[in-house]
Amino acid sequence: MAERKWRRVLLLWAAVLLLLGLIGCGVLYRYLGVYETTRPELTMEALLAQTDAEDLLRGAALDAGDAVTEFEDPAALYALYRTGLSLDGPLSFRSDKRLSAADRAAFRVCAGPNYLCTVTLVPDGPRLAFGRHDWTLGDVRVGDFTGSLRAVELEICALAGQELLLNGRPLGESWYLDGAAPDDLTEAEQRFRPATEFARYRVGPLYGELELTDAAGSPVALSEASETLLTANAAALCRRDLTVIAPAGVAVSVGGLALDPATAQSHAGILEGLSHIVSADYRCLTYVLPGVYGSPTVTAVDGDTPMGEPVVSADGQYRFFYESDPQAASELEPWVDRFFRSFADYTSSPFSETRYYKLLELIRPGTALYEYVSQSRDAMIWAVSAQTEFSRLHYDNFRYLNRGCFICTVRYDAAMNYTQRTEDYDEYRLQSAYELAFQLADTGWLAIAMSAVA
Repeated sequence: MAERKWRRVLLLWAAVLLLLGLIGCGVLYRYLGVYETTRPELTMEALLAQTDAEDLLRGAALDAGDAVTEFEDPAALYALYRTGLSLDGPLSFRSDKRLSAADRAAFRVCAGPNYLCTVTLVPDGPRLAFGRHDWTLGDVRVGDFTGSLRAVELEICALAGQELLLNGRPLGESWYLDGAAPDDLTEAEQRFRPATEFARYRVGPLYGELELTDAAGSPVALSEASETLLTANAAALCRRDLTVIAPAGVAVSVGGLALDPATAQSHAGILEGLSHIVSADYRCLTYVLPGVYGSPTVTAVDGDTPMGEPVVSADGQYRFFYESDPQAASELEPWVDRFFRSFADYTSSPFSETRYYKLLELIRPGTALYEYVSQSRDAMIWAVSAQTEFSRLHYDNFRYLNRGCFICTVRYDAAMNYTQRTEDYDEYRLQSAYELAFQLADTGWLAIAMSAVA
């Protein structure tokens, strides 16, 4: 009796297990069916079967991400990439796990071995059984195509504070590397204190055509240091021969470095060639430092007295003068003003016999200046119409060389506006200072020399 009861229990458990097995198999079969029909790969296969590479790329958006710097246009780089891209191979795809998530499925699509784009699928409609859902096209993006382009980095050496543009965009401090100086500093520059400050930048990766300029648009040459590195010395745009002219006996320093007068060239300055008129020995020294970066501090000291600020020309020439003698300035400025205003009136207006002879009356005959003005008559008659505006006249650096000769400088702003001219510009900027020399005559002080300073 007990044995029969035990058999019934076993049969009951066997029937229950069989029923659960059948239910499990049904559920598994159903799940596998839903899983198979909702795989995103099936949607991708159907999508690629209905399109070709050109159609797929036609509506693609570019998404280069961090692979492209602000100095390059992703669209232009992609166009460069497309020039060497073959679309003849069969379309294939593989899952991109990095971009995929529960609510999207990303696939990299290739034509043969060439990457085309990344296709993202998104859920389509309500959820089906087991939380599954169908898929539909979300978007098509072209990303990380730069992997097929040649990548380089650009290392730039510039002066501290120098404004640079890379492909028309400002080079920001985020690309700053260090303050290393170029390796071609002159021996004198290496001794400057404080030293000239530089800034080195490293930009990359870069892929396309590159154009580096300064703020004024002057191009900076790029050199290929290796297959992956380009170099540029933008500081070279600010490198020039530095010339300092100062009276003999004045101590001159550049960047804190005292210049040796024995290395300078001695000359008579504005009085060169006038020894038959002026007996005073007024000598100047010209110092030249070749290939100097930037604008180091230039100072001059007369004994223990620092001299004033030099006149600086656009080509890097620094000109020092003796400090002005107040008594000489008050006595002599009216004579200088009379001459220079006559000169300005003559040169800025159509030719006039009256202006011509008035100017000659204020110049010592027998001097190169007198000869120059005398021979300008024909040139002024045939000159094109022009109007020159002189403003902010200022006279300084008055100094007697002897009782019968003095020198000074006149500074001004001047702009020449042409009314009849065929060039592409209608305004020409003149120099902004002259050094003048005068000699005492029976009629008063007469000009004997003038020389443009800057």
